[in-house]
This record gives sequence, structure tokens and C-alpha cells, in this order.
Amino acid sequence: GGDAILAQDAAGNHLPTQLVGVAVVVMALLAAAVALVIGSIGSVYLLKIARPREEARAGIAALPELRWREFVSLLTLALSRLGYERRIDPNAGGDENELKMLRDGQLWLVSAKHGASYVLGPQAIREFARAIEMHGAAGGLLVTPGHFSKEALPEASFNHIELYDGQRLWPELAPVLDRAQLQQFIAPARQRIR
Repeated sequence: GGDAILAQDAAGNHLPTQLVGVAVVVMALLAAAVALVIGSIGSVYLLKIARPREEARAGIAALPELRWREFVSLLTLALSRLGYERRIDPNAGGDENELKMLRDGQLWLVSAKHGASYVLGPQAIREFARAIEMHGAAGGLLVTPGHFSKEALPEASFNHIELYDGQRLWPELAPVLDRAQLQQFIAPARQRIR
């Protein structure tokens, strides 16, 4: 006995059949490992990149649906986490267009534009800068779920105004939402990503 059954490779070389079987198993295992790695990368992408990005978009889109007082309340909570303390002026007469906040003992003015369709430019920055000066504030925060034009950025920097658009605002507001409200805000994103 002892004659092994031989097979031929593409070059015409004779190979033992057992070696061919081992090669097929190794190739199948390698293909399974590659599929597992690709699947893992896809899962990580969905969980760590795509889903948070979509949840942020959904959250930003939902912010204008809040009532004004809810939005200001959430904003005040978020800013308190950043070291700001709301200063209530009893003589203000209920005007909440500009909130007065203290940070490190200095007055800061906060102006919130509630709509997502806002694209604020240099003119809005200059108007807010005048209000900051009138109140004797150290600086200001201009907040919107919308956007700022490119031209607004240098104007804001020059006038000591921090800009919070939807992309910068959402990570500050999301942690202060109650769990049910957060789930309601991001539900559309979770349905899209499934």
C-alpha cells in the first residue's frame, strides 16, 4: 500500500490530497476571519461614528420644537456645567432675549436664537457686541441650533463672543435632557440606522 492519492495544482505539480484538504480548510477559516473583521469594523463604525452623528442631527433638529422657556432652561443647565451661573435681574421686566450669566465673577451675556433655520452673520455679531458693551459684560455667548456664516467667526472672536451653533450646542445640551426627552429627540436617528 502506501501510494498516496495525488492531485494537481495550477502549475501541474502533484500534491497529496490530504494537503489539498488542509489548504481548503485554511482558506475557509481565513475567509471567515476576514468576514468577521470586516463585520466588526462595520459595527464599530455604526456604533461609534454613524449613530452618534445621526443622533446629534436628530437632536439639533428637535431643539426648535421646544418651547422657548424649555430651551432657555436647558441652556441655563448646560451653561452651569461649564461654570456659568444665571443672574436674575429683578428690574429686567421678563425680557429673556439676553440672559445674564456670571463666570469667574464676571458678567457674560447670552443671546439665544431658537430656530434651526438661522444663519447668523457679522451683523448679528455686531448687534450682540453692542448689547455686551451696553451691559458692561466681559463677553458673550451667541447660541443657535442653526449656523453661523464664515464671515461671523472673525467678528465674534474680535468681540469676545463665543459661538454655539447646533453642532457645538448639542453635546452641551444632550447631557442635561432627561432620559425620556433624550430618547424622544434621538428616536428618528435610531430608526434610520437600524
